[in-house]
Amino acid sequence: MEMAQQLMALGGMSNIEEAKQLLAVFNYDLNAAVASVLDGGAGPAAGADENAKGPLGAEFASLYEPKYGLLHPIFFNEDYEAAVRAGKSQGRIVCVYVYSDYEEDASDHFCKSVLSRAKLCDTLDESYIFYVCNQRKSSYVINKMMSLASEGGHSDKTMGHPFVAVIMPAIDSGSGDGGFVEPKMLSRMDNVFSADELVAQLDTHWQKYKPRLQDTQASFATIAADRQLKLQQDSELQEAMLMDKHRADTVKFEEAEKEMEQVMEASRKQAEADDFTSVVEKRVANGAQVPEEPPQGHKPAAKLQISLPDGTKLVRRFYAENYIQALYDFINAHDTLVNRPADAEFELVVTHSRKVIDNKAQTMKEADLCPSAGVIVQMKEEDGPGSPGSPGSEEE
Repeated sequence: MEMAQQLMALGGMSNIEEAKQLLAVFNYDLNAAVASVLDGGAGPAAGADENAKGPLGAEFASLYEPKYGLLHPIFFNEDYEAAVRAGKSQGRIVCVYVYSDYEEDASDHFCKSVLSRAKLCDTLDESYIFYVCNQRKSSYVINKMMSLASEGGHSDKTMGHPFVAVIMPAIDSGSGDGGFVEPKMLSRMDNVFSADELVAQLDTHWQKYKPRLQDTQASFATIAADRQLKLQQDSELQEAMLMDKHRADTVKFEEAEKEMEQVMEASRKQAEADDFTSVVEKRVANGAQVPEEPPQGHKPAAKLQISLPDGTKLVRRFYAENYIQALYDFINAHDTLVNRPADAEFELVVTHSRKVIDNKAQTMKEADLCPSAGVIVQMKEEDGPGSPGSPGSEEE
């Protein structure tokens, strides 16, 4: 009682029963028990939040290999309660090892001389879930071990090191009524023992419970296979859905691209139509500005016989001072030429001299068209983009 009260005072504990239990775990070593409390491994500071299910096995696994090497059983990486659930679902027994920082010699010997034995590794890996925790951070697991030990008739409430417990997860009770036996401690081993002794103990338990566990193992294997098949099917379905989506997206993209091309083509044609309309309107407007013919008998004047590309013959008189541009405007606005393509250009050739009249700033007289002349309208051959035969060039 006095030692428990000292532990409560030194460690800030409020429950004397917890203090007694913790002392028993540390073989009534008051200093070790106080150190555990101060390190956060027991007492109020341990709390139900951080260690409510025991520390993660991965914490110990990450520390083991740098210190003891790569040869060891497969460590269960999650917490104690997860280990029990895994054992229950997989048809395995749970083996718990509590590593002690406070008895380093015993812990080092066990890790180097026992856990590294191949036969032990094979036995644990084949039939057991192997959960390891650090004593300093494992008050929940330690209390759980002591409670299970008491329920299983193991009267010793102290915990020697190394400490290994074999826990049976909930299994069919065998009564035939569908009932289940909750987790119980099958055995515990404290202090010094060999790998062969531990393997013998593990084999004994496995042979005893193997018939019951094999059905669970078979069910787990079936469930695992079904799950793997479902995962594969889900993956294939997901891949197929992604492929379908990709194809649909591709079709949509191509349709959108085609639609855009159609819109752009329609826009281009509309722009061409608008340009053509503008050119025709300009030809008509310029034709309306052509000066009227001079009166009969007026001199000097130019009487021109004009031959159009379609064979139409025209006679038109101009004042001598009228510019050649007026002649081009007159011909541009004629019914047979006004609606020709915007880029369809023509040139005027004098019949008797075969001279091309292309200086639109000249007057009729300067072009030597007075008093009369014959003019042939010749369509130019199509030139490439940017050639002089653009709509603007004929409308100057």
